[in-house]
Amino acid sequence: STSVGELRTEVLKSDVKAESYTEFNKQLREDLERYTEDYLECQNKLSKSIVQAESENTVCLTRATDLEKQLEQKQREIETIKEDRKDDLDLLVGEKNNEIDNIRDQMDELKDGIGEKNTLIQTLETKIVELQEEVNDISNQTNADYDKLASNAANNICCKKKVDNPSIRYYSVSNHKIECFESGEQLLIC
Repeated sequence: STSVGELRTEVLKSDVKAESYTEFNKQLREDLERYTEDYLECQNKLSKSIVQAESENTVCLTRATDLEKQLEQKQREIETIKEDRKDDLDLLVGEKNNEIDNIRDQMDELKDGIGEKNTLIQTLETKIVELQEEVNDISNQTNADYDKLASNAANNICCKKKVDNPSIRYYSVSNHKIECFESGEQLLIC
């Protein structure tokens, strides 16, 4: 049989244990509240980061769409300019060739004429040379314009592709096609 003293000792021990558990539970609740606040703060920051990333992604997608539209417009413009330049050049070359043919015809008529027309023949021959040089100059200018247009188009096209592949640094124009490369001779200017 247990004595009253022993019972009292046991009750006192239980009170001490109960107080320890109460203090431990109180500490656990404080830690839990602090961790819950930290968790909610992290979750809030993460949500804001996700919203910001989605917003930036939307801006990038919109910009890419705009660039694709611009690219398509520039390609249509290039085709139109190439066709117009070719038509203009063909027309101009045809006109100049007709002029050359006319001058040659006049030269043939004059050669059959009298000696004093020799000066006129020389003048006409000079005019033919000048017209041929004019045709060559126009052809050279058209080629230079086409090369510059192709270079600008290549930069526009390859700079757009560089958004998707940052390794692209060079381009090439051959057979009226533009190609973008990671290495090459024509440096890309974006």
